[in-house]
Amino acid sequence: MGYILYELLLMEDYKPEPPENPVTHYLELKTTRELLNPRAIATFEQQKLLKFWAQSFLLGVPKIIVGFRSERNQLASVQMLETMKIPAQVQGRGPNMWDGNTCINFTAKVLEFLRETITEDGVYGIRFGRRGQVIEVFKKDAPSFLTEDYVQWKTR
Repeated sequence: MGYILYELLLMEDYKPEPPENPVTHYLELKTTRELLNPRAIATFEQQKLLKFWAQSFLLGVPKIIVGFRSERNQLASVQMLETMKIPAQVQGRGPNMWDGNTCINFTAKVLEFLRETITEDGVYGIRFGRRGQVIEVFKKDAPSFLTEDYVQWKTR
């Protein structure tokens, strides 16, 4: 299976010469467990596929290769997804399914809110409360966004 993935990557695209934008030639590589039952499929479409799509869409990466791994963490299958087609693939698949336009509009509103709220330099935190109905922005008394625990761990 690893050889098939390697061949797929070689056939898919190439590294462009400058000054062309290389992002349109990138592929996103993701892994997830095999989808062995309807619940696993629904969870994948509602959560993982949303994350895969959002990350690749925002960066302009046109294709995603998903490797599905077995319970023994062996590559079981590979699927190529086109980033721009993912929202249409999940549209209408259930009551808890996401919509690409709603996700982008929400992100735009949150970023606009942050631009208006954060008016001076510093380190800020963001907290979502009440089932995501409230977004709280607060200034932190810290020289960095890194936690003290992380800094201590990294300096050991």
